This record gives sequence, C-alpha cells and structure tokens, in this order.
Amino acid sequence: MINKELLNEGVKLLTEKKFNEADKIFDELIESNSENLAILGVLSNFFIKANQPKNAKKCLRKICHIKEDFNTIKTLASLEYETMDFDLAAALLTKVVENQPDEKSYEMLVNSFYRLGLFSNALKHAEDMLEHFPENISAVLNVINNLVHIGKAQEAEQLCFEYLKKYPKSPNLWVQLGLLQEHIYGNNKQALECFLNAYKLDDNLETSTTLYHIAVGYDRLNDFDNALIFYKKYLEAHPNDPSGSSSLGMTYLRKKMFKEGFEEFFKRDVSKFSIEGNSNNLYKLGDKFEENILIVCDQGLGDHLQFIRYLPLIKDKFKTIQVACLEPLVELFRENYPDIEFLHYVDMDKEKQAIRICDIPFLFNIDFDNIPFSNGYLDTIPTNIKSSKLKVGLCWEAGGTGIRGPLDRTVNPKYLEPIFELENIDFYLLQLGDTFDFLKTHPQIINLGKDFKNFKDTAQAVKAMDAVICVDTSVLHLVGAMGVKAFLLLPYISDWRWFDDTKTTPWYDSVEIFKQTEPINWEEQIKEII
Repeated sequence: MINKELLNEGVKLLTEKKFNEADKIFDELIESNSENLAILGVLSNFFIKANQPKNAKKCLRKICHIKEDFNTIKTLASLEYETMDFDLAAALLTKVVENQPDEKSYEMLVNSFYRLGLFSNALKHAEDMLEHFPENISAVLNVINNLVHIGKAQEAEQLCFEYLKKYPKSPNLWVQLGLLQEHIYGNNKQALECFLNAYKLDDNLETSTTLYHIAVGYDRLNDFDNALIFYKKYLEAHPNDPSGSSSLGMTYLRKKMFKEGFEEFFKRDVSKFSIEGNSNNLYKLGDKFEENILIVCDQGLGDHLQFIRYLPLIKDKFKTIQVACLEPLVELFRENYPDIEFLHYVDMDKEKQAIRICDIPFLFNIDFDNIPFSNGYLDTIPTNIKSSKLKVGLCWEAGGTGIRGPLDRTVNPKYLEPIFELENIDFYLLQLGDTFDFLKTHPQIINLGKDFKNFKDTAQAVKAMDAVICVDTSVLHLVGAMGVKAFLLLPYISDWRWFDDTKTTPWYDSVEIFKQTEPINWEEQIKEII
C-alpha cells in the first residue's frame, strides 16, 4: 500500500512550491516501493498529472527494469523527449517504432537524433517514417532538413520539388523551399517569395511558422521595418511564443534600439535551451532584488562567454552570487572568478531568485555604448606547444539548433585551402568534431580538439595560439574574451550582436571581422585574411 500520509505531505509541499523538500518525500516513496509494479504505476501516473516528470521517469525506469512492456516504454520515451534527454529518448523511441510504428513516435525519434547532432541517424529514421507514412508532409520535411545537414542540399531540393508537384498547396513545403533557396543559393529575395506564397495558402496561421519565416526573410534583406511588422503579426497569432518575442527583440537590437530590444528579448524562454535551467523564482520586471542571487546562463555557450564579463560590475550589489551554467564552462569560470560560486544546472537551487545572464546589462542599466572589458577578461595557462612557427588555430563549424543559424555560420573548410599554402605556419584544429572529414585530406592540421574535455582545455589551447581563424561560434567568443588575435569569418546574414559592423566589434578589441559581401562565397574574405 502507498503511504498516504507521506504522499499527502509531498502534495502539500508541492502546493507550497517547496519543490526540493517535496522531491525528498517522493524519493522516499519511490524507494520504499521500488519492487512493487502496481504502486510504481500509480505513482508514475500521479507524477505525470502533477507535472513532476523527473519523479515520473524514476518510477517508469524502475518498472522497465523489473518488466519491460510496450506502453511503459512508450510513456517513458515521451517523458525523456519532453524533458530534453534526447539520448535516452532516442534509445527508447527506436524500440517503439520497431514494434508499433506511429507518426508521433517517429517524429520524436527523428527530432531526438537531430537535437543530438546525429543527422545521418535522423535521416535514416526520417526515411523510414516516410516509407511507413508516405502522405505525411512532416516526414518529407524531416528528410529534406536532414539531407541539408549532411551536405546533400541539391538532393533535398529535388525531393522538395517532387512533393510540391503532388501537394502544390502545402504551405509547409513552400516554406521549406524558401529555406533551401536561402541555403543553397543565398537567394533571400526568392526565399521571401516562397514564404509569401506559403502565406497565401496557409489557413492555420495560429499554428504555423509562416509569418515568422516572412519576418526572417525581410530581416535577411535588411528590411527591418517590414521584419518588425511581421514579427508583430506572428506574435498576434502566437501571443504565448517567447521565441517570437526574442526574435522581435533581436531585430530591434540589430538596429541598436537597445531599450525596445531588451524589453522583448527579456520575454524569451530559458527552457528553449535547457530544461534544467528553469527556475521557480525567475526575476520579473518590477520585482525587488533579493540579497542572495542566482544567475542562470541561458542561451548558448557563446552567450555564456560573452556576458560573463558583466559579473564584476554587479558583484557588490548582492551578498552572495551563484552562477548556474553548462558543465563544460564551470572549471574555466571558477578559475577566473574565484570569489563567485559556479555550478552546473542540476545543482542549482530552483527556489533562489534568479536572473538570466544576458539580461544583466538591461536590468542594471549598463551602458551599451561602452561595453566593458573589451580588451579581454578570461585567462588561463597555455598548452605547451613546441613550435618555432606561427601558431594559427582553426574553427570552421558552428553549432546550434534550427536550420538557419548553424548553416549560415559554418564555413566549408575547402575555402581555407589557400591559407595552407603560406609558409612557416602550423595549423591547429580547435573544434570538437569534423563533419566535413576535412582532416582526412589535410593531415597537416594538428587536431587539438579531439582531446578537449571542457572549455578550460579549449582556453589553454587558444592561449597558446598566435592567432585564430574562426566562424561565429562559442570558440570565437572565448578567443575574444581572452584577448587573443582572431579573424572572424562573419556571414552575410549575421547575428544581432555584430550589428552591421564589418571590420571591428565593440565586444572584443582583438577580433577583426571579415564579413561576406555576398551570400555563399568566402573567397574574398580568405584573400583578405591571407
């Protein structure tokens, strides 16, 4: 029997928002019934209804350990997916679709592999999904998207045309064609026409992203006024979508309208980046600051590195400061800010008042015309590299979610080949992977990235470099934060933080910008770097 007294105590703590104390009660309940399938089943249902996915997963995992059955695996797979544990979700969902394939499970499986960056796996299962459900447009879109990510954009375009012949009134296929026009040809005008065509056909603007893509299309043509109009239309149709607000905010920021920009950007959803980064006590405009504060590093690794510079400016405003960030950065940050406590998301107190790191300049009225510590603010001991030659680091690959960001910012390393003809230089790879398999044909590049365990390792390698040639990614922010010379290969459509600067940036004195003057082609920028 379930200890009802203990369960009621846990429920009471939940209603009082004492989540950590409630978790301890629930852990005790789960452990005391860890072999009882019936009670674990009841508890898992309770936790799902109570929006306690972590505890629900504990119960379901114990049930699967005792006796696997299809429904339990499927329920657990959905929870792993919803809580962004994509590696666990992928393993379970693979079992689900092997036994009883359904469209939703396939969709989650493909997205899990995609979010893990395993695009070949995602493509395989997207193709399986299309074979099982040939009329499912989502399956077609998944195949197209993953073909692009493994470098088969022309094949993706052919498939898109093939299905547009069958479904000429599909707004989603027209949107996808627009994305392909952007990626393959850099034809932003043609892309916008595709998005506008989707707009004419789309009867479900409240559930689709068509308005959003139109806004982005205008953004990419530097028509910011129309971009603002369509972001606002998108938000009228999707008033509860924080990604629309953050995109609207970034367009304002690109125009250096900082007040309007940060007011909208402030509405972004931290859980879009990490479910563990959620706080139960996130600062809201108008709240009074508490004396002990938690700073949550939201967004990507580059944002962590870029905005950590603001910590010294607010340190004296609080009795204590804790900073929750992604684990690969903890050791480097601890080394540089020893009087501040850094911890991983899983160890943070979700009841402590929290502010997000990118909001610091907005919340504390820090002047954006005088960005602090642009000469560098991070340091470490350099890796011992014995070479009398010029040491040049390389990073050509950008990560991130979605199709636009990573593909816009990644540079095919073949463009770098003329640089390797220069004499008296040793080249070092500073990124973790090599999607293009470029090192197989260019063994003269020394792969330091293969041994990186965290960003302290990366920082030590960066410190040993004389210069770094880098795309717009977290490594670039690390190089700039360390004051090491950087040549930034900036795409024609660039992120808001670079404004419209083409040579230098107020964020980092050591960074020199080489911005595309036309989409796709990097030859001119490489010549300038040489």
